Amino acid sequence: MGGKGGGGGDGEAARKARIDSSVKAINALFLDPNTGELIPSRQQALDDVEQKVQQRFLPEFERDTGNAQRELKFALARRGLIGGSAQSDASSRLRQRVADTERDIAQRAIVARNEAERGQQALMDNLVAQAQADTDQSILLNQASSGKNAAINRAVENAKAQALPNAFQDVGTLFKDIVERRNFNQGIRAELTGSGFRTSTPSSLFGSGSSNSGVETPSE
Repeated sequence: MGGKGGGGGDGEAARKARIDSSVKAINALFLDPNTGELIPSRQQALDDVEQKVQQRFLPEFERDTGNAQRELKFALARRGLIGGSAQSDASSRLRQRVADTERDIAQRAIVARNEAERGQQALMDNLVAQAQADTDQSILLNQASSGKNAAINRAVENAKAQALPNAFQDVGTLFKDIVERRNFNQGIRAELTGSGFRTSTPSSLFGSGSSNSGVETPSE
């Protein structure tokens, strides 16, 4: 009995030693044992998630911004609004659209990073739980190697799959009220000078067409 008991004790000690070794090996893949913080390679991987998400959206957004700026300049010039309060108002609105979308892209990058970090934490917790069940360490390390990258890639792909709304898709009506105000003021001045009030159809700064589309129709 004593010999058996001793053997059982040795077996349990060996099992605990294997578990401790596996847990330490897993933690070392993610955390600095001295500080408890992410190791540099894992930190860099999370930073890369943000960069990849931004690279997905920024080039397209920058092209859309350039097109909108050119279209705005043309529309203002076409209606003789360069240099006035209408130009200042329109430019301010465009800048606000740009700033809002830049914040949206930055937020998407942060969300993706947080998702990747949660994925890595879930992976590490799962591996530690398996280690505590005395799963072979080589199996755990193989799972960790593939799982780390999978969590990162999944977060990036989820972010990329969400289309970025075109902040300038309604550019044709974005500054509509500026022209409406201008037409209204012109009508008031005309009425005050006795030339009569000309009813103007609401117009957009962009595009051309019939009054049904909200575009100013030239008087004959």
